Amino acid sequence: MAKESEPLTIEHAREEDLPEILALLHAAFRSEAELTGNFAIAPLCETLEELRATARVRVLLKAVADGAIVGTGRADCRDGTIHLGRLAVKPGLQGRGIGSALIAALEGLFPDAARCEIFTSVYSEKNIRLYAKHSYREVSRRGTPEGVTLVVMEKLRGVPQSRN
Repeated sequence: MAKESEPLTIEHAREEDLPEILALLHAAFRSEAELTGNFAIAPLCETLEELRATARVRVLLKAVADGAIVGTGRADCRDGTIHLGRLAVKPGLQGRGIGSALIAALEGLFPDAARCEIFTSVYSEKNIRLYAKHSYREVSRRGTPEGVTLVVMEKLRGVPQSRN
């Protein structure tokens, strides 16, 4: 008899999780690098020491299924804005709600924040659709030192989302 899959859980990452999270980030962001034609993007260049430093100042979550880390995301809140980042799902597992669960969990950590912000490459149509599904709207575009154009998206909380 086949073992039934365990439900997805979202948990705070621990120090011992960081090497596995870093490997997941590098695997997941490879597709972003392929889309942009640039393999020098920050998520692919992040080191374990940089990830450790980030984990000291930002909330770092992991999505766990069947005992393995299958997703990750990070956030902090400054001046009433939640800054979400490095949302990543293990290749082959996208489209199963893991990213959505991470977004909801990260946003839920800061219930009093009035605004959420996230960004992705202009070429990342799947990410843009995912964020739009969670009520994010494009507010600007900016370039990176690596030459990638980013779409900056925001969600306003507690106010109507329509803009004229």
